[in-house]
Amino acid sequence: MPGTTDGRIEDRSNVFLSAALVTSSSSVPVRIRNLSSRGALLDGAALPVAGVQVQLVRGMLRANGHVAWQDGSLAGINFGGPGNRPADLRRAG
Repeated sequence: MPGTTDGRIEDRSNVFLSAALVTSSSSVPVRIRNLSSRGALLDGAALPVAGVQVQLVRGMLRANGHVAWQDGSLAGINFGGPGNRPADLRRAG
């Protein structure tokens, strides 16, 4: 089965970008630590728990998804489906 050495389906790009994580009741500043077309690793305070629907916002770019896991100041976001993550999120801002 193709994939990465850590069992992921695809590689993630290591980045360090500021963004906002928006839920139905709040918006918190986050740093995007890595990114792929399927998800992202975020770093920030007061992150929502697993299962919460979110929108990752960087400037005019937005990607919908849900929190796959959360542990302290880190969270994994799973984007809603193929093509949901803007391809140029890394170049924005």
